[in-house]
Amino acid sequence: AEINQETLDISSRSADKKTMNAIAKVKERPILFSSPMVKALIARQKTQTRRIVKRQNAPDPGFVWAECLCRDIHPSDTPCPTCAARFSPSPYGQPGDRLIVKEAAWLWCQKARDGETKTGRPKFNYIPKGRFVHYQADEQKPTYRVNESPEQGWRLKIGRYLPAWASRINLEVTGVRVERLQDISEEDARAEGVGLFIPDHATPAAAMALANAGRPHAAAFCALWHSINGPESWDANPWVWVLEFRRAA
Repeated sequence: AEINQETLDISSRSADKKTMNAIAKVKERPILFSSPMVKALIARQKTQTRRIVKRQNAPDPGFVWAECLCRDIHPSDTPCPTCAARFSPSPYGQPGDRLIVKEAAWLWCQKARDGETKTGRPKFNYIPKGRFVHYQADEQKPTYRVNESPEQGWRLKIGRYLPAWASRINLEVTGVRVERLQDISEEDARAEGVGLFIPDHATPAAAMALANAGRPHAAAFCALWHSINGPESWDANPWVWVLEFRRAA
């Protein structure tokens, strides 16, 4: 059977339309990472992250947040359909979506007056001037000046305030699920980008217990979680979003 040029053109336009529709459906969301975790991302040692499930994720505003017994019903600890529904939708997107990494960085900024405090003292805002960036994770604090203006200089911006144009790492979401914090496996703890467990005076008892059980990466992750989220945060064993990803092109 012969295929004429018109048929090929129609087929090509149809394929292009499908590609454009797929691209249009991809959503981008910002996500914060600390400098140590940024280093792990750059080294491609981190392919997972866990974030606490917030109660406002319940789909029905009138839903009463209560503990479900599905963990006792299902030995696999997989959330039942009711739990899965109340955890949806994920605030971090679905497979195929992108995460724009926000990290602390030094930016060359212009000092600008921004009103007054309640006591009448002047307030200032520091607005990025030009695309000069030095990332804190690279451990290279800038010492040179871009120009000699006394109203301009380097300013360390925490990740929350990093402009979108300054982000250097994009991640493609490959998996999203919900599980209990303490259900993390040794393999998944390694995928979190943590190193081997090194105890110190601030090591929580739960981390020591995991280390003694022959789970050094889980112990290191437990210690990291404790340092970020505070005492008793591991023992609370909250539901967490488990995001799996890869570096996007």
